[in-house]
Amino acid sequence: LGANTAQAAVIIVPPNPLTAATENTSASQIISQGPGAELLQNTQSQTSQTEQVQQSLEGTVFAGSSTIAAPVVEAEGAVLLNCNTGQILYEKNSSVQFYPASITKLMTALLTAENCSLSDVVTFSEAATTNLESGAVTINLTAGDQLTVEQCLYALLLKSANEVANGLAEHISGSVSGFADLMNQRAAALGCTGTHFANPNGLNDSTHVTTPYDMALIARAAYANPVVAQVSSALSYEIPATQKAGARQVTMGHKMLYPTDSRYYQGIHW
Repeated sequence: LGANTAQAAVIIVPPNPLTAATENTSASQIISQGPGAELLQNTQSQTSQTEQVQQSLEGTVFAGSSTIAAPVVEAEGAVLLNCNTGQILYEKNSSVQFYPASITKLMTALLTAENCSLSDVVTFSEAATTNLESGAVTINLTAGDQLTVEQCLYALLLKSANEVANGLAEHISGSVSGFADLMNQRAAALGCTGTHFANPNGLNDSTHVTTPYDMALIARAAYANPVVAQVSSALSYEIPATQKAGARQVTMGHKMLYPTDSRYYQGIHW
């Protein structure tokens, strides 16, 4: 997501093509219960399971009954998670805290999808559009600009627009700090124990941290939400003209989504 680079990787495993018929039924049941419903019911059992396997899985991948060599993972921390079952297939420093950078926006997107209608209008304040560090990715919004929630979600997840994250936070909670409280409440409800969010975009803050395992829980909930899943698998979207910019296309930077790229993975699409 965007220009900010986190030091931890979170990988979600989609259904196995060989067992897609049964696994897709499970996924549909999870979504039909509402975002995060199944996750909340299983938080305690998953946490217990995770504690049991954390030591034994380090540096090892399990596929069926066979143990295979672990992949070479350059990230300092990683989790490979089956999003249907919650099973951890691989982990590296899964309970170590890292700065999440722009993958923070998955939580922002999830809370937006859960608390807003896509047709809601977000009016951007001066604080939302100026309270950014130098070099932060934006779509050049200024105070008074308006976008729908749907347009904001595409700008957030495709362009990683930091002022859009601020605007959504203010729209939902009245302030960035209020939204950060909501983020932390939602993280705790998902079973996260090593996470503290300080802002909706992941810009630098020494108190803004998460762990690979916690981020996997957040990602699992986010991708169980049909709105987040659809937006995050789009390749491009047109943002309408605003005060400082004409209509413009935002495009997805995730190379695994592009069929013409060598890193393309068909199963990543929603």
